[in-house]
Amino acid sequence: METAGLKATSNGANDVKLKAIGINSSKDFLYMLLMLVGSIPLSILLWISVWMPWLKMPEKGSVDLTLISYPLGIIMAGMYLVWVLYAILGLILKPKTARGSFNGKFSILIAAKDEENVISALINEVLHQTYRDFEVIVVCHNCQDRTYEVASRFRDERVKVLEFVGKPGKSAALNYGVKYASGDIIVVLDADNHIPPDFLEKLSKYFPQYDAVQSLVETVNPNYNLLTKLADLEFAVFTRSFQRSRSALGLNAALSGTGEAIKRKVLEEVGYWDEWALTEDLALFTKLSLAGYKIG
Repeated sequence: METAGLKATSNGANDVKLKAIGINSSKDFLYMLLMLVGSIPLSILLWISVWMPWLKMPEKGSVDLTLISYPLGIIMAGMYLVWVLYAILGLILKPKTARGSFNGKFSILIAAKDEENVISALINEVLHQTYRDFEVIVVCHNCQDRTYEVASRFRDERVKVLEFVGKPGKSAALNYGVKYASGDIIVVLDADNHIPPDFLEKLSKYFPQYDAVQSLVETVNPNYNLLTKLADLEFAVFTRSFQRSRSALGLNAALSGTGEAIKRKVLEEVGYWDEWALTEDLALFTKLSLAGYKIG
């Protein structure tokens, strides 16, 4: 049963679309309004709490809680105010566009862990791309189901199915799969994603201008249950305010783990994915940014 899903557009321009099983949001303005309305009073409350007199214990030998509440209140209020600013900019600014001329090969990496029910749909959609120079590498890592057998049914030379039994985690699977990649650009997708036929074609427009590109993620079925509603809200806030605003301001987009495309040479230079990291996307984003690479 489909319970989650994504839709993504490139951060550089809203035209590279990707969907995944489960979560579609067309209520962008409403979400931004909710975030603005909710963040402002919360920020005010945080600021007020900093100066609450009962937080201070003047008795001799007691702990002065303001030593903790002051810096925490200021930091938290500042963070929310930054989100408010991003929300406003995301509504009024237009993301920058890129029109590159990349005509090389894409290597699509799919780290699949027990994904027998969804993997064939994604592979089929990749094979129907209008951009024809690509390969698909499915890494079935430590699977306990029939993911490997299902993925191996595709009799297409562009599809490589690997069985990886070893260190658990997405990073380890990606690092294993990239060894078999021959493309110039590495694209990471989750097994439950869905992509339209022109996904790679539109993605190609952002190279070679960018060293990496992150798609904007939206949900496909927000009304399925409470979890998908919350995920829909999270993706809307993150993609429609944070990513869109950073793009408009010329800042690096944050990688989100799926729908990301990175030049192979750049991946090699930063040492691929950190297998010690719980959030491999954040770790890679940090390494790319510190090294001065441009993420669109």
